[in-house]
Amino acid sequence: MSPVDTVLLPLSGMRLMWHPSGFWRSIPSDQWGLEQTGEWLPDVTDWFRWTGGNTNGLRGEYPPGYVDRPTWWMALGELPVAGVRVTVTLEDGTEPPVVIVGLIWACEWVSFYQPATVQVGDEEWTTAPRERLNPAARQLVDDVAADAHG
Repeated sequence: MSPVDTVLLPLSGMRLMWHPSGFWRSIPSDQWGLEQTGEWLPDVTDWFRWTGGNTNGLRGEYPPGYVDRPTWWMALGELPVAGVRVTVTLEDGTEPPVVIVGLIWACEWVSFYQPATVQVGDEEWTTAPRERLNPAARQLVDDVAADAHG
């Protein structure tokens, strides 16, 4: 079996994994621990085939507004080809560092929920603005932000 390149993301504890055959996955620390002890045996359905397409996503420690403190957020996706530049810009202007392993990338940060704009080469996408969250989540985000800032 070929070696798997693995990067531990420090804020979320997620592991980003790239296999040179063109498959990848991201797994939480608890699943990693179970795999290391043999209590969980990954199979082919645990891996995604790299497509080079616009496969991007956003994960969070909690849903927006669920807790009244900043939480970790992670954007991740595929590179169309090696060497493509990836930037993530948060609504507040912050640009957290991007990690690349194989042909996948990830970026994580800690904040209250805020939209992030991701640029992968010439492609750009933005996570949902507060206005597009469901009304209950939007109210929680607004309440938490107001309490934290004022």
